[in-house]
Amino acid sequence: MKDKRRIIPSSVYLNGEYGIKDCFVGVPVVLGKKGVEKIIRLKLDAKEKKEFYGAFKSIKTLINKVKWAT
Repeated sequence: MKDKRRIIPSSVYLNGEYGIKDCFVGVPVVLGKKGVEKIIRLKLDAKEKKEFYGAFKSIKTLINKVKWAT
């Protein structure tokens, strides 16, 4: 809004960021008048990485189940 370039969490398409490709994942981004201007790469500690990738794997598994069900 109003091109303030604020950092907000948002579900965006990742293409290698955080080691994830071809999936929409919630991460912090800079939003401007043209949409996502930058994906913020946070340094995660071991526990945070485990939780983040565990959540991602669960989402990916669910997406694959939905694909096969349709």
